[in-house]
Amino acid sequence: MQQHTGQHILSYAFAELFDGNTVGFHLSDNYTTIDLDITLTDEMTEQAEQLSNKIIYENKIVTAKDYTYEDALKLNLRKAPLDLETLRIINIEGYDECACGGTHVKYTGEIGIIKVTRTERYKNGTRVEFLCGKRALNDYTAKNKNLSELSSALTCKADMLQDNIEKIVNENKKLKKDIIGLSNELNEYRASELKNSTVFKDGTGYIFSKSNNDVKDLRFICSKITKEENYVAVLVSESDNECSLVIGQAKNLSFDIKGIFEQCRSMINGKGGGNSYMLQCSGNELKGRECLELAKKALL
Repeated sequence: MQQHTGQHILSYAFAELFDGNTVGFHLSDNYTTIDLDITLTDEMTEQAEQLSNKIIYENKIVTAKDYTYEDALKLNLRKAPLDLETLRIINIEGYDECACGGTHVKYTGEIGIIKVTRTERYKNGTRVEFLCGKRALNDYTAKNKNLSELSSALTCKADMLQDNIEKIVNENKKLKKDIIGLSNELNEYRASELKNSTVFKDGTGYIFSKSNNDVKDLRFICSKITKEENYVAVLVSESDNECSLVIGQAKNLSFDIKGIFEQCRSMINGKGGGNSYMLQCSGNELKGRECLELAKKALL
């Protein structure tokens, strides 16, 4: 009953303040939503919430009375009723009148509180999620517990949480940027070192390597190697029960690396792809060494 009467009051507030019509209503075990035919701002939502709770605090009488369809049309109804022989009209003293067959509280004060918890764009309007009474209290209790735990973890007061979290997020972004930079420098060094193990044949350099690098690292290293003309690189890695493969060639070459790639991809049960100059995949069969041997036989 708290949720249903609360919905009447909140719908009234949006209609009264902003001419927003409730075109949908959903009552679940955990939350309630109404769909409005207008777009809301945060300020509009707050105003409607304030008016709704004002009506609750005034502890207005809520009554239900049956009317004929003709008599119901004479009332100041918020929403046009269905054309039925008898209509049950819910009246919230001094505020709202609306046809409804549901159960309701006797006084608005019984609702306790209406709290909007979320809004989102929905179709051409807005979906408003809200809680009333005990549900709102339970929600506040849970969120207050979360805030207390966060405050304790970050050793700051609740009103400083946003500043501290923003600081951590910004520091984390910088650290990620620094890590990417260091990783790229390391991979450039790895690419340079791998060239020391180049096998040359007919003017083309071939590099075959097995490591435990991430597939993104393999791709970066391969791109650095094959940036130089007349180079082919076949790189595999095995870690965390996953085998990754990257095959690439310089753009002045035209070897059928895709054919080699497909054989290797099947061997490791991999998923991936690419183009004529670089292909990559990862699979759950740890057969990186076998892939290197297959590539060597095909290329050398």
